[in-house]
Amino acid sequence: MDKKEQILNGLFPIDGENYTFLLQDFYFHIMSSSKKYISETIKADENGLLHATTYDGHPIAVYSTRKELPIYEHLKLKTDNYMVHEFNQFPPEYKETYLFDGIEFVGGSLSKVFFPSSLNIVSENGKSLLDKKDDTISFSFKSKEISYTVSVFSSPDTTVSISGTTVSNANTHLLLKFDTPQTIEKIFSCYNNIRTILSFMTFRTTISFEAVGLLQHLKDSDPACMVTWRLYIDIPPDESKKDNYSCITFEDLGESATNLFQMVFNATDSKVNYSLGFIPSDDKHSGRFNNDRIKAICSAMECESTFCHIPKSEETLEIEKLAEEVKTIIKDHRDRENTLSPKSYDKIFGNISHWGLASSDQIIYLYNIHWETLINVLVPFSITEKDISNFVKFRNDITHGRTRIINQNIVQTGVILEHLVYCCVLSRIGLTEEHIRKLFSHNILR
Repeated sequence: MDKKEQILNGLFPIDGENYTFLLQDFYFHIMSSSKKYISETIKADENGLLHATTYDGHPIAVYSTRKELPIYEHLKLKTDNYMVHEFNQFPPEYKETYLFDGIEFVGGSLSKVFFPSSLNIVSENGKSLLDKKDDTISFSFKSKEISYTVSVFSSPDTTVSISGTTVSNANTHLLLKFDTPQTIEKIFSCYNNIRTILSFMTFRTTISFEAVGLLQHLKDSDPACMVTWRLYIDIPPDESKKDNYSCITFEDLGESATNLFQMVFNATDSKVNYSLGFIPSDDKHSGRFNNDRIKAICSAMECESTFCHIPKSEETLEIEKLAEEVKTIIKDHRDRENTLSPKSYDKIFGNISHWGLASSDQIIYLYNIHWETLINVLVPFSITEKDISNFVKFRNDITHGRTRIINQNIVQTGVILEHLVYCCVLSRIGLTEEHIRKLFSHNILR
């Protein structure tokens, strides 16, 4: 859960009348304070947002996929996310209330992918002094006509209490800023992209943060922007025991972080840049293999093969020649009187487009490129071309409904192929084989 949720109450305006609400566990309980019968409709604005205000004056905005929500007597509104304004008196006047200049992530899973070093203890004349320094890692990239600036850093935090004073720089921040203000829908897209990146770096799909803030310029003339809204999203907390030494950090990625961000942000529904469905959700599932994970590994390998230039063998050239001949036959059939439906032809042509080198041969080719890096992943076990072919056949069998039992050889081959996917992705974003070998020595895929 991003930012620990608090119980809030306040007023929900509906058709000029205020109704009370209680917000708890991402449920809005909306009711009439006068106990009268309610039969109204809550309408979202042009941004898809519903609006409310806490009793102490903080505006709340709730994102809804439905434009209208009817209420009969009362409404128990479940939401996956909402945001609360930071100001409750004299809110600042910024140009557009729901256009944002950036998003800030704090703590949580971020703490596993960055080594904070903004505080040093130095000795001087027999005294220990705190020395502050800037440990920011910054880079920029462009995706879909938007220019982004990323800054990852730690911030010193001092706590004074009756039990003593503590100074810490444990919290890690990631600032993602845009060159032009973006809508709330773009914010959610960026949020999911950042979670995907951290999932790849931590080898866990459960990613959460201690806080998420939305940034805005208070005035057009202000050079800096600040957190004006706090975003709350209903996701499970990251309880993994993995630390910085068993994850890929921003220090590990170096300049390649730019390429990783660009790869993820450039992906679209019609253009797949990566396939990482085999990553376990948490520590409990990291060593468990099932049919879905095996399918996901094969899908990931097939995805990576499209980004690798595999020389065409004589057999591949012959298959392509055959495919062209079949296409000609199908086109001739389409021009006859008794034709099939357009959807049937689309299905046939789509099937032909996948004719080529067998999936197992593609994977074997990639394995041979990276085998020196992979040879020490499971010592002394190594896989053969037959193991890879058997793994792909296993996937094909279970995909078509056959019952197969996972054995040790399938699991060991799967572990190697997961590392092979990481080899391919890390190579694509610019890491050398030596660097990848070093990362694998830290057992990052466990």
